[in-house]
Amino acid sequence: MKWKCDKCAGRPEMYTEKDEDQDHDEESEEEEREVSPEPEMATGSMTERAIYEINRKLNKLTSLVGEVKDLKQSIGFMSDQFDMFMVEMSSLKATVVELEKEKNDLKTTVGELQRKVEVLEQNSRNTNVELHGVPESPNEECTEIVRRTAAVLKVNIGPISKAFRTGQASNDRPRKIIATLNTAEERELLVKAAKTDRSLTAHALYNDWKDDRVYINENLTAFRADLLRRVKAKAKSYAQKEID
Repeated sequence: MKWKCDKCAGRPEMYTEKDEDQDHDEESEEEEREVSPEPEMATGSMTERAIYEINRKLNKLTSLVGEVKDLKQSIGFMSDQFDMFMVEMSSLKATVVELEKEKNDLKTTVGELQRKVEVLEQNSRNTNVELHGVPESPNEECTEIVRRTAAVLKVNIGPISKAFRTGQASNDRPRKIIATLNTAEERELLVKAAKTDRSLTAHALYNDWKDDRVYINENLTAFRADLLRRVKAKAKSYAQKEID
C-alpha cells in the first residue's frame, strides 16, 4: 500500500496540542468508566448496609422481646402471689372476726362466772362479822371478845363457831377480828346495834383498854368491800362540795 500524508489522506494538516488534550480527556473518561463501579454494584452495597442495620435493630428488638417476656412472667408471678396473699388475708380476717367473737363470748362467760363466784363467796360470809379497833393482847381469846361485845350491845347471840384475827399487823391499828355466828339474823342484829350505839369503845369492853372506838361491820368480799369504800368516798366528796 502506498503511503500518503495527512493532507492527501484527508486528515487535518496539523495535530495541535488542543487535539492532544482532547484525545487525552477521552481516554481518561473511558478509563474512569472502566474503573467506576456499575450502578448495580453500588445499589447492592447500600442494600447490604440496610440489611445489616435492620438485622442489628432486629437483634435489639429480639432482646427487648425477651426482656418483656421475662417482665411479663415476673408480673404474672407477682399477680399470682398477690392473689394468694389476698386469699390468705381474707381467711385471716375471717379468723380474727371469729376469734373476736369467741373472745367476747368468753369475756361474757368469765364475767358471769366471776359474779356467781362472788355471790357464792358472799353467801359463805352471811353469818360473819368484822370487829375493828379491838386492841391486841398476848394469849387473847377472840371468841370471848366477840361474846363480851355482844353483851355490851345487849344482843343475844348463840354459840360462836369461830373467831380469829386477820390481816397484816400494824403499829397504827390492831388487826380486825372475824367471827362466825350461828345465823345471818344474829349478824344483822349485832351490826345494827353497833351502828346505833356509837359509844362502843375498847374501854367499854375492858377497863384497862384505851377509849378507842370499836366498829362492827359485815364481812364483805374484796370486791364488795372495795365498792363500798368507793361509794363512801364519792358520798363524802359530794357532801363536801355541798358544804363549800
